Amino acid sequence: MDIIQTIDSADKSATVYLNNDMGSIADATFWTFSSRLIWVPIALFFLYYTFKHSRNWRMMVLTVLVLALTITLCDQIASSLFKPWIARLRPSHNLQIASLLHYVNNYHGSSYGFMSSHAANAFGAAVFGSKIVKKRYFTIFMFSLAMIVSYSRIYLGVHYLGDVVCGGITGMCVGYLMYLLFKYATMRYTMFRPIPRKQRV
Repeated sequence: MDIIQTIDSADKSATVYLNNDMGSIADATFWTFSSRLIWVPIALFFLYYTFKHSRNWRMMVLTVLVLALTITLCDQIASSLFKPWIARLRPSHNLQIASLLHYVNNYHGSSYGFMSSHAANAFGAAVFGSKIVKKRYFTIFMFSLAMIVSYSRIYLGVHYLGDVVCGGITGMCVGYLMYLLFKYATMRYTMFRPIPRKQRV
């Protein structure tokens, strides 16, 4: 057995182990965390915090645009580049293990799953958001949320452990690169800099 087959076999075993029926409450919880709507209140807090500490609407608009670009890049890299290129069937579509998995609401996802766009988006937003807010509690919260979102995809039976790990790593790289772009813009152009307190209305 070559190294690729060994890794694939270990990934399948780990996924089957991590995907288990924890009951209806867990089903509802992880289904909710897998929904993109979970990020709406986080985004609103993020915008509120950004405006509160800069009082610069241009800064807030730039923050929103870069955050949106971060998530878009993470999503497109995972869904439009890697999924059709690698063409690895989701565990829910793999006849070797599909019958061993627990599913919620009969959801099985599309055919291909490598890599997880949910994990990429979540960790991309976590890195970018934590670099902007720079508060320990926010960083812990964002990365904890990203891990729960990522695990929810395994719990639902639509991603392997390897899918979410690779998606998470990709998301963190994109998130950090987008933060560097954001930092460059705020240093290069004075219109994006925070307004001093004495000038605030």
